[in-house]
Amino acid sequence: MRTRVYMFGDAPITADEPVLVIDYEYMGERHITVCDFTECGAYVANKTVKWCQKRDIEYTIKQTTIGELIEELPDDLPIDAWNNGKAIWLRERDIKTIGDLRKALHAEQLWEQMSEDERYALMFGLFPARLAKDLSKPEMLALIKKAEEKYGPYHKIC
Repeated sequence: MRTRVYMFGDAPITADEPVLVIDYEYMGERHITVCDFTECGAYVANKTVKWCQKRDIEYTIKQTTIGELIEELPDDLPIDAWNNGKAIWLRERDIKTIGDLRKALHAEQLWEQMSEDERYALMFGLFPARLAKDLSKPEMLALIKKAEEKYGPYHKIC
């Protein structure tokens, strides 16, 4: 059975972000709808539950965090998001699967462990030796994106 993860809401994605997860099957596919507690996320959660109820589709709903949710799911599971803050966050970091998201969230944790000098060096593509050997492309892109958010684009520095 094909499974898809759909993310809705406008809050930035973090491992400890609380979310509602609505899980249901429809037409031979499993749908996992992840909604945060922003206005957008609450609206989609409400509409999804009403949609399932109207069609007598069995569903489960639980409150968890993004970090806990991705630990339960396989790395190759695709993630979709449209026209919301989650979609922008995922596209900016080139995240297409749960595995990519797991790596990006790991990079966010690494960011917190880095010194200010190490963070600034990311603007020039320089990664701390203690981290560089173990970083994947999505993790590197996530760290560079964080540096750009903090310091501005590279071309404005030079």
